[in-house]
Formats: sequence, C-alpha cells, structure tokens
Amino acid sequence: MHDDTEPRSAPDAFSPRLVFPEAALARLPSYLAPDHLLKASVRDEAIVLSLPFPLSYDAEPGDTLQLTIDGRRIGDITALDRHQPGETLNLVLAAADRPLSSVEDRRVVRINYEVYYGSGSGSKEYGPTDQTFITDIVRPGRDSLAALSFDPRVIAYGVTPDTLVDDGTGNRYLPAIVKGYATSAAGDWIQGRIDDDPLLLSDIYELREADVGTDIEVRFPAALLETIDGGRHAFSYLVADRAGNVSQQPASVDLDVRLSEHIGDLLPPTVPAAADGLVTSDDARVDGGVTVVIPGNAAIRAGDFIVLLWNAHVSVPIPVLPTQEGRDPLMLLTSPYDDVYTDWLAASGDTDRNVPARVDYRVERGVTVIGTPTEPARPAINLFGPGGADPDPLTPVHENMPLPDVRGASGDPANVIRAEDVTQDATATIVWEIPGARGIQAFAAGDRIQLFWADDRIGADIVVGDPRRDVVLRIPSEVLRAHSPGTWPVRYTASRALATVPFCNVAMSPDRSVSVEDYRQVPGEGELLLDATFVEWVGSRVYSITLSDVIDGTPVRIRLDQPSVGAGDVIRWRFQGLGESGEPIPGTDTSGEHEITASDMSSRPDNTWPKPPPSSPPSVNRAYVDITVDAGFLLPIVFGRATFDYTISNAVGTGFAKQDVVYVDVRTL
Repeated sequence: MHDDTEPRSAPDAFSPRLVFPEAALARLPSYLAPDHLLKASVRDEAIVLSLPFPLSYDAEPGDTLQLTIDGRRIGDITALDRHQPGETLNLVLAAADRPLSSVEDRRVVRINYEVYYGSGSGSKEYGPTDQTFITDIVRPGRDSLAALSFDPRVIAYGVTPDTLVDDGTGNRYLPAIVKGYATSAAGDWIQGRIDDDPLLLSDIYELREADVGTDIEVRFPAALLETIDGGRHAFSYLVADRAGNVSQQPASVDLDVRLSEHIGDLLPPTVPAAADGLVTSDDARVDGGVTVVIPGNAAIRAGDFIVLLWNAHVSVPIPVLPTQEGRDPLMLLTSPYDDVYTDWLAASGDTDRNVPARVDYRVERGVTVIGTPTEPARPAINLFGPGGADPDPLTPVHENMPLPDVRGASGDPANVIRAEDVTQDATATIVWEIPGARGIQAFAAGDRIQLFWADDRIGADIVVGDPRRDVVLRIPSEVLRAHSPGTWPVRYTASRALATVPFCNVAMSPDRSVSVEDYRQVPGEGELLLDATFVEWVGSRVYSITLSDVIDGTPVRIRLDQPSVGAGDVIRWRFQGLGESGEPIPGTDTSGEHEITASDMSSRPDNTWPKPPPSSPPSVNRAYVDITVDAGFLLPIVFGRATFDYTISNAVGTGFAKQDVVYVDVRTL
C-alpha cells in the first residue's frame, strides 16, 4: 500500500487519508514529490482505495461513508456500523467516475470521502480536503514531435569516428538533439531508436524540471553503432511520460554509418606559395589560382573523390585515378584566384593586411565523407596593390588600371604610330586617375611601373613620385622599327611594396592596341635620305662655289634612286645662306617644292660624286632632279656657307635628308 504522508493543507474532521495502490500509480522519480499520477494503463480499470476506519468509536446503524470526486458523491455507499475502529476499508473508484481529458494534459482531480450520520441529526463530515489524483492520457508532444537534429557534418557525410563525442570517461557516442516539445514534463523518458528496432535503442534520458521546454541531447553509444556499421539507417526516437503515454514516432533521419571506412590519419594540405610566409598576387595567379598540395594516404583508393575547401568555397569532387593511388603527394589542386581574392578583400577592406585563409579537404567514397584532416592549412594572404579593389578578379588584368596612351613623335593620332614617326622615339602616357573614378588615384608613391610592348619589356621600371601626376614613359624607335608594321598590345605592370618586407604585389593593366604603320613605305625606308649635291662645287677638296658658278643660278641635285621614292612624291626643299660665324644672312633664305614626275624617274647620266671626290669622277646613269637656286639668294652671301635641306613625302609619310653644306665665295678679284 502507498503510505501517503503528505501534510494536510488545513485541519479536517477526519485525519485518515485515502491510499492508492502502488500498481495504479505512475513511476515517481526521487526528485519529485508524490502527486498520485495514475498510470494511463488503468484508465479503464476500477481502482480499490484503502482507508483506515475514520471513526474513533463504533458507528451506529445508518452511519455511512461514500467517496466524492470534485465534491460529487460517487461509487458505493459503505455502512460504517458493519466495521469497527482499527479496520481498513476498501473503497472502489470506478473508471467511469474518474474524469479524463484527451486535451488537458495531467488533469488534477479532487477526491475525498464523506461520512453521513444517518443515525442522528443527518450531519456530514469529510476527510482531508487537499486530497487529489491526476489523470493523464495525452501522449507527449501530441502530434508535433520534430525529427532528431544532428551536427551538419553527420547529415552531409554520415556517422564517422570524428563525429563521435567522448563523455569524459572514455565512452564515445553520437549526439542528437530532441527539440523542446509540447506537454514535456519532469520524469519524461526519451530514448533514441534505429530502424525502429527494439534491439537498437539509445540510452534513456529522463527529464528533470530544468529540462522542461528545452532541447535535450540523446546519445547513441558507439558500441550500438558498431553493430550496424556499413549501411544507411533510420534514426528516430520515442518519448514516454510518467503515466506511460508513448509519443508518436517522429520522422526518421537517414544516416550512413561509416565507422570502419573512416580515414583518421589524413595529413593537412600544404600551400607551397605560403612557404615563404605570405601568398601574394604572383602566387595567387599561377595557373589561375593558388596551388594546394593534397598529401597521399595509403587508405585512399582509386575511385574516391577529393573535395578542396578554401574557406567557404567548395570545389567539385576530383576523382582519384588508379595512377594516383598510393602516390604522395596525391594530387595538386587549384583554388581559383577569384575565390582567393574575394575572401581576402572582404576580410581586409582593401588595406595592406595579411589575412589567414582556412584550407582543407575531404575524402569521399560514393556519397559518404570518409575522412578530413584534423587540422587545416592556414596560409596568410595579402593581395593589396595598385588600382584599388579589382572589379573583376576572373580576368588576368586589373580593370581599374588606366590604359596607356601611346603617341608617335608627331603627336597625333593617339595609339597610331605613323610610318614617318617609326624612326623616332614615341611616348606612353598613363593618367593618374582610376577610369570612371574622377580624383581617385590609381597609384601610390613608391609604386613601380614597367612598360611592355607585346611581351617585350621596354626600358627599366620607373618609380612613382607624385601619385597625382601622369606617368610618361619613352618607347625607343628601335622598338617601333621591330614592330612595324602591325597592331600590337601595349600594357604595363604596377608593383607595390607591402608592409611585410620583402613582399610586393603586381597588377597588370588591360591591353592598349597600338597600330604601327610600315616605315618601309616612307621615302628612305626609315633611313635619312642622301644629302643633295651642289653640282657646281669645284676644286679637289674645297667644296665651294664661286661667282662664276652662281651668276646664272646654282643647280642642286637630288637623287631619286633611293628606297620607296617614286613619281607623284613631293620634294620640299630649303636653301639658307650663312655668314662666316654661322649666322643666317638676310635675303638668302628660299624654299620650294617639286612633284616628281615619271620623266624625273628616268635614268640618265650623272657625273656628280660624293665628298671627297675621287681622282676621276665616274659618270653613271641614275634618276635625279636638279633644283636651281637663283643668283639673288647666293650673291648676298659673299663669303660664307650655304645649307640645303629637303624632304620627300608620299601618301604614307615623309623622309628627311642629310643636310648638304657648301662654301660660297663670290668676292671679285
């Protein structure tokens, strides 16, 4: 019998209390006070209650006792005169007299007994008024138990040794979470189940008062999991309350149990570019990204897959080939520059900051992860450089770098080297502003700029002084000649030293297409034209003309048998007289032009000769034009020198001649 020693809440006429049979009461954990919770299993059964005879004297005929439920008399009437003090009365509490509710959880019912004095005045007295019992027929969670919750790694990769937890005593288990559920109460039992098999049950967890309404951890022992290793199994749980009501089984979670296939000794990956302490722009762009070395392991087999993890970026699975099995390193993988740069930029805010990356990998067999290293690699990354944030890391160039503007010696047009300019140096100008970002400088003081024509390095790099001034670089004529004719990419690199010595980062500009015309179509084909010849200079080595030579004008001969000279080309010439000290003489400056005709190009005898003359000047056939300088421009010279300059122009460009100089002496004797 249950000895109810619960204190009474107030003085009563009778002190004896109704005693419920132990078999009808729910289990009572030691941390809970007795509450007369009835088992759900007796909901349809009569319960016999015990009550010590309440009177301290013999009853008279007509005195009776009857149970009350919530103040209402129920059940059989017991004639007290048939019993005597010291006896125990057995009172039947019928199932029909016990209120039940399928909605109200743990319904509290007031129960008592009433003594009626029918032998006398007909008055009534009652037992202790604080007596109650509880009925509970509502299943835990009603109809809304959530499925078990597992670590995301378990859902993704299955149950592997690294997903098990040690309880501190050497016992390992797989934890799962039961979300807080409706009707939870202290004393509820939660037990995990696998495949709904009664032999595959987890340890029972009993809720304490502090657990009510919270998430609860259920543990599946490693020893239990080892019995089902190697397959896919349904994990779920059941909840039973103290009354014995059992929950519906929630939806199961299917997990692969892969304890024996797990590889527990995988070595971390390595990042060779970080061996010197820092991954910079050059490192991050090799073969499109950063190389990651996956070490070998004897347990990795052909047909397995390697998945590279760079921070939150997950690569596609890479199959292990038969030729790679047993090899160390196993393979080299690449984390794309776009991923590396995007992560660094987000963490650094485009400042000179070394940002560690988390580089890891996993081994998959089928759809199951069978191993990950215990520790990832953590290389430091710094991609701070010229141009600010790279707007498109997928491209090999930095779109914020201003394009170079290339101009030939004549200046216009931009990015076109005219044929006549090929023999002279050109310039490349790089504006200081980021394109489309007025006032934002592309470079910093100390940045180094290196120009490239196609793949050829042009000159030495230059150091940026004032970052708010355009950068001007020289392109030697030799480069233009070597690339004439054609259209060529011109670009530059800008490097910036980092605070972490001696590292620097390099950014490459987009290409500027520069067209170079064919200098071989220009008269003289890029070389100076032959100097003109004063036909009448005389004397073996005097190279002078006298009064008799100039009195009717002096012819100056321009040879036409020169490269790329032909009919239709235009000769422009200039004659200038100079005094003894080399000063221009007024009235001696004259110029003109002549369009070469077809007849000019005909070959005819020419007995002029180069300086100094040979002892016997030869006469050869060649094409030429004679330009006559009138005596009026020669006579004012008296005694001095004269120069003759000319150019020949065609539709492509202009060729320049060497200057011819002759001595003039028109003094009379």
